[in-house]
Amino acid sequence: TEQKPAATTEQKPAATTEQKPAATTEQKPAATTEPNPFDGQLDDGFLTADDIESAVSSAKTDYPENTADNLFNGLYEWQLKGVAWVGGGLKTEPVSADITLKTPATINKIALTPRSARPYKMIISLSSDGENYTPVVDTTQAEFTGAELYKWTFDPVENVKYIRLTVTGLWGKEIDWVTINELYIYPA
Repeated sequence: TEQKPAATTEQKPAATTEQKPAATTEQKPAATTEPNPFDGQLDDGFLTADDIESAVSSAKTDYPENTADNLFNGLYEWQLKGVAWVGGGLKTEPVSADITLKTPATINKIALTPRSARPYKMIISLSSDGENYTPVVDTTQAEFTGAELYKWTFDPVENVKYIRLTVTGLWGKEIDWVTINELYIYPA
């Protein structure tokens, strides 16, 4: 009898699936304190976050990551979350940041860095008791052009425990949000 070869099955390569790279999320660059864009323009000796007991916003709305305590974090990239103070509600009422120092100090100079050199209408006042405030800066009365860095020097005010930064508007344009990167408070 004729023998037939045993039936064979053709071996096909195992099915493969194309491996795609894992999905990645775009990482935003981390804000850094270096370089400080105001090196050479700021005097040494301003108070730091270690000197601040609290910083609280009166704004109707703050971005959750952009609270008033960011005014002392040493970061300058306002576009990143958690770097600047961003307070909303300015179209309906003034927006304030109330700062409490850990230790009272004699203050004679204040500087700040606003977003995009905005010419805010603002009043900065100092107090020893949190109730009676002395205005030391007022840009609400005469047109103010704004700058990347605002700096004011005034007669020393003693025993300052509280600082109130109140923004009432913007010269030349109506906006609802205040964005300030850093507040520099100088003891005399």
